[in-house]
Amino acid sequence: MGCPFCSNSLEKTATRFPTEFWPEGIIARGQARVFPNRDLFHTHYRAVLILGTEHHVDPREFTPEALVAGLEAAQTYFQQANRDTPGAPYQTVN
Repeated sequence: MGCPFCSNSLEKTATRFPTEFWPEGIIARGQARVFPNRDLFHTHYRAVLILGTEHHVDPREFTPEALVAGLEAAQTYFQQANRDTPGAPYQTVN
């Protein structure tokens, strides 16, 4: 079945934010992506962040650009969650 987080699979398998939360469904900055965590208690206040489309990257190989894009994508998600539900007490990006 392959890895659901790799380049071709992600666009097909990732859960999407509701259009009223994020019209594109997935928050993208560079190659970083934020999308809802698929779990039993699905809410758009639990999200997954991937930093790129490679199946595996050794932590020492992360580029500054990839880390910046990931942090920007996470920040965008937190800002949107706060606009969607001001004062939402708990939000996570994993």
